Order: sequence, then C-alpha cells, then structure tokens
Amino acid sequence: MQRKALFLIVFMYVSSLMAIIQAQTDESVKLANLKKAKIMYNDGIQNINNKKYTEAIAKFNDAVILAPDFEQLYLQRGKAKFESKDYTGAITDFQKVISLKPDIGEAYFNLGYTMFIKDSTSVIKSREQYSLAIQKGYTEAYVYYYKGLSELLLKDYKAALEDLSQAIDKDQNYGLAYHERGTAKLMLNDFQGAIFDYRSSLNHIPNLVYAYNNMGFAKINIGDFQGAIVDYTAAVTMDAGFYKAINNRGCARYQLNDYDKAIEDFSAAIKINKDYYRVYNNIGSAKAKLGKKKEAIENFNKVLDADKKFGFAYINRGLVKELTGDLDGACADWKKADELKVEQAKVYLKECK
Repeated sequence: MQRKALFLIVFMYVSSLMAIIQAQTDESVKLANLKKAKIMYNDGIQNINNKKYTEAIAKFNDAVILAPDFEQLYLQRGKAKFESKDYTGAITDFQKVISLKPDIGEAYFNLGYTMFIKDSTSVIKSREQYSLAIQKGYTEAYVYYYKGLSELLLKDYKAALEDLSQAIDKDQNYGLAYHERGTAKLMLNDFQGAIFDYRSSLNHIPNLVYAYNNMGFAKINIGDFQGAIVDYTAAVTMDAGFYKAINNRGCARYQLNDYDKAIEDFSAAIKINKDYYRVYNNIGSAKAKLGKKKEAIENFNKVLDADKKFGFAYINRGLVKELTGDLDGACADWKKADELKVEQAKVYLKECK
C-alpha cells in the first residue's frame, strides 16, 4: 500500500511539472509570435503612411494569425480597410478593438465616423460613438467637430454650438469648425456671430466657397444687402457653377430694388441647373415689380407645373392676379396656399368672399 501511494504521489508530481513546462512553452511561443506580429504591425503602419493600403491589410492579416488578441492590429487594419472603402470590414475591426479593450476611445470615434460614411442616415448612432470616444478620454479637436457636425444634421443647434466651440478651443486654426459653428449660430438667429465665424473660417481656408455663400445669407438677415452681394460675388468668382449663390445674389439685388440685375442672376441660375425650378418664383416676383404681370404669372405657372405644393408661388401668383383684376383667380390661389399651410394666406383670404 505504501509503494502504491508513493507511486501516485510521484506520478502527480511529474504530471504537474509537465503542465508547468507546457505552460511555459506556450507562453514562450506566444511571446515569440507577438514579437513577430509587432514587426508585421510596424511594416503595416509604414504601408499606411505610404498609402499602400492593400499591402498594409495583408501585413495585418498575417499578424492577426500570430497575435489574435493584439487590439492595435484590428485598429490599424480597420483604418486601412476604411481607406480602401471596405467600410463593413472596417466597422467589424473597430468593434473587435472595443470587445478586446473597451477603453480605447479612438476605436469608438473611428467606428462612428465609418458608420456615417457608410450610411449617412446613421447619424444618431455615429453621435453616440463620438460621445463614447470622449467619455473614454479621446478628446481630439476633430472628435468634437464631428460630434458637432452630427448635431447640426440632427438640428440640435445648441449642442452643436457647444461641441464646435470645444473643437475651436482645442485647435484655434480649425477652419471647418468655425464654418460649422457659424451655421449653428445662423440657425439660432445669431447673425453677427455667424458672420464672425464665417469670416474666421475664411481666414484659415481662403477658398472655402460655402463660407462666402453662408456669410451672404447672414448679411441678408441683418439687412446688409450690399455686403451680401459682395460675398455672393466672391463665391461665384471662385465657382462659376455655384447656381445657389447666383440665385442668392439675385435675392439681395431684389431687396435693393435692382430688379433687372436680379432677373439676370435668377435666369443664370436656372440656366446652370434646369431642375432648380423655384428660381422661377423669384423671376416672377421681380417681373411683377417691373409691372410685367403676364410674364410674372407665366413664371409662377412654371414653378407650379414642377411642384404643385410650393405654396409661396400660389401666394405670389394670387397677388399678381389681384393686380390684373382677377380677384376670383387670386382667391383660388390663396385658398390653395392656405391648404398648404402657408401662414400669410390667411391675411389675403380676408379680401375674398
């Protein structure tokens, strides 16, 4: 009995020793594989820096086989896949990073940004990821910028203003952040603040054509029509095909009673984009101011042929019909505008039986 017990003790001891040796061997192999994976990782990073994304992905693929728990491999492979426009693959990699190490804020940002690029309707989910990135301590200026941009798209203008200000606090030269903050201010009716931000954006990005267009719109709202014309002209000089800026300049000229010049702009805009049919409403309004009632009605008809639900065209056509003595026709148009929830229609309908 004693010999048998001794045999069992020795056997158990040998088995434990073998397990320890095996564990040490496994750990040694794991460390060796990790070392090889890091060499491949560095090669992959170099390929990314050289914009050789296919080669980078291949390096990361080989490295992942050797070190499947090395989270940085998935992060960088996700970036390379993004650059290769494999957004689904990139999303999978960023999610893998988060599952391996949930405190890497950069992964949340990249996940949110990729989701938005893949599908712009995912803006709510993208904003959630940007928030998580910030919570995890990833507070780069561009994280706040994209979070603010998502809030602009969601029409949460106060939140957008706050985040875009954070981006600017972190990077005083962030031209795009000034531009988007200007838009947030514009939507909050802070027109002077919007003008300041659009001007600031142009100080950093002189060729930002949309900043001139938006600054012009802000100036229209404070009655600086001549200043708006200057801004719209700058936009058109930079981009001759910017039909919206041409139309907007026409609106500023209309406000200055320069109806002929306004019509020139409106006509130029519709020539560039024949589908920009609402310009006909503006042409009609300018023609009416010049006393050309028939031509005005013809232009309002063009708008309504394209969009029978454009209520303001009914209002304007009704006003011109009234001037021609066609009160029944005017009332019919105002009634239609009222059905389309145009508030001004109720004022004009008081003239009708």
